[in-house]
Amino acid sequence: GYVSFRVTAHKGQRVHITMGETLDDSGELTLRREKTELCGYFGDLCEQLEPLCTELGVSLREKLPARQFYGWIDRKRLGSAICELLSNALKYTPCGGSILLELTRHEQNAVITIADSGEGMDGETLAEAFSKFGRFSPLDDGRRGAGFGLPLVRQIIQLHGGTLLLQGRAEGAAVSILLPLSAPGKEQLSLHSPVLVPEDG
Repeated sequence: GYVSFRVTAHKGQRVHITMGETLDDSGELTLRREKTELCGYFGDLCEQLEPLCTELGVSLREKLPARQFYGWIDRKRLGSAICELLSNALKYTPCGGSILLELTRHEQNAVITIADSGEGMDGETLAEAFSKFGRFSPLDDGRRGAGFGLPLVRQIIQLHGGTLLLQGRAEGAAVSILLPLSAPGKEQLSLHSPVLVPEDG
C-alpha cells in the first residue's frame, strides 16, 4: 500500500493516528514530493483506518472519482496531515456518527474534503482553530487526540502549494484541502522549512 499508520487508542477514549515522526531530527519540516496516484493513495488510507472507526462506532465513508489522476506529494507528510484531521473528526464525532473523505478533481487541482457529523463549529471556534496546538473541548465520553495541531497541518499543505479551509456548520464540520496537480519545479521537489509558530491573539 501507499501508506502505513500507527494508531493509539485506549478503550475508544484516546485516539491519535500518526505516520511516524512528522518533523526531522533538527525539529524542522522536510518535504520530499513524488508523483503519486491519488485515488489509490486516499483509498488505501481509508481502508486502513476503517477498522478503528468501526471500533469507535463511527462510519468512515470514502467518495473517490472513477478515473485515476496523479499529484506530486510527500506521501508521509501529507498522510500525517490527513491523519491529524481525521483524528480531530473522530474525536468530535459521537458513536453512531459518520465521517466522509471525498476526493475530487477541479481543473488542475485535487480537492480533499473531510466532513463529520459531530459538533458544529461557530465563528469564534474557527478563528481560534489555528492557534498553536489548538484543541476544542472533547466529547463527554473523554475521547481525546494527541496530535500536533492545525497550524502544522496548514504548513504542510502550504509547502505542497495548497490551501486549507475550515468550514463551520450547524451540525458537524468540514475541512477542505486544495492541492495543485501540476509538476513542481526541481527546487520544489525537496523542501526544508522551520516550523512556523502562529502569533498569539
